[in-house]
Amino acid sequence: LWLQDGRQLLFRPDPEHLALLDSHTKQTRIVYAAARGSEIADYAISKDNRWICVIRANDEGDVWLAKME
Repeated sequence: LWLQDGRQLLFRPDPEHLALLDSHTKQTRIVYAAARGSEIADYAISKDNRWICVIRANDEGDVWLAKME
């Protein structure tokens, strides 16, 4: 998912992590890591790019919000 600035891309490099790629510097950083034994089933970002909603897949469903800073 591209952020509103058109420069940063939020993506899932593997089933347990979300990362942010800066397309200008080519730098990537992990912004979310799922708990051991679970995977990221889906994710979304708020319209103002301040929050990430993460849906984890495990034996019991969880929904987490993470503030973008």
